[in-house]
Amino acid sequence: LEAIKSLADKKLKTHETGKKAEIIDYGILDKNGKKVTLLETGEEYTLFSRVLAYEPIENIYVGYPIQIKQGLVLFAINNNFQKINVARAERGDIIEGRVKVTMWLAPGNYFITYRTGSFDEEFDIVTDVHFVVAGDLKINPISLVNLNATMSITCTRDSEKNDPRVPR
Repeated sequence: LEAIKSLADKKLKTHETGKKAEIIDYGILDKNGKKVTLLETGEEYTLFSRVLAYEPIENIYVGYPIQIKQGLVLFAINNNFQKINVARAERGDIIEGRVKVTMWLAPGNYFITYRTGSFDEEFDIVTDVHFVVAGDLKINPISLVNLNATMSITCTRDSEKNDPRVPR
């Protein structure tokens, strides 16, 4: 956290981007808090971003859409949809968003975009950050998501009619 505060102080002193806020740190954390880009299906992770406010901002949001290469959004969340309001951020504030997820995506390549803005304006966006999901789903490999399904099969026989051992 000290490194982030130091980075924020440096950026505040040299701010020339013209942005009202900037994403200064982001990633996916495993359960030990380590940044990762290779994820295991079915495991828990935390999506996060840290946003530095360069000026006072009302109703700031952070968002995390996940998509496939072709652009199809598979999942998207932000604090506005979750009804978590940041009423006002002041210059120098670091707003940290975190989303805990269980990674039920099928093995493959995915992209996450980190966004920040307010109701009427987008301030910063880090696009198409690549990550890979690995693992054995025991489902058809054309699937995009793992719905954590449990499958069962039963066979009910009329004991004599369908029993191949009973002579006809």
